[in-house]
Amino acid sequence: MLDDQPLLSLLQQYQEALPCWETSTQITRSHCTRPIRTEEVKTIYRSRARLNMMNNGPLQGYDKLLSELDVYSEDKIVICTLNNEMQSCIVFVNPSMTNLVGVLRMSLAQVIQPNTKDADP
Repeated sequence: MLDDQPLLSLLQQYQEALPCWETSTQITRSHCTRPIRTEEVKTIYRSRARLNMMNNGPLQGYDKLLSELDVYSEDKIVICTLNNEMQSCIVFVNPSMTNLVGVLRMSLAQVIQPNTKDADP
């Protein structure tokens, strides 16, 4: 369960924009970065978006995130990783955790698939 009150309040406010969970109480793990310069985040996530597209990566939401980052006006941004048993989200928020900037999401079922082809009978 998520115990970071500012982040929890923000997630509840934007719950419809977070398709990762029906309720924020399903979150089992979370981690937030220190505030990072917005220009660095833009550079890094543009590169990650290209790699994700080239490799048919599992992360969804890059187009919307990049367009939101282009109009984001604060100097710094915080990135939080939120997980439950089936989903993972990377949530981008302003440093005061009052505004959701963007979300990347991934189904863990797409990433963690057992390799049954090589399994012993």
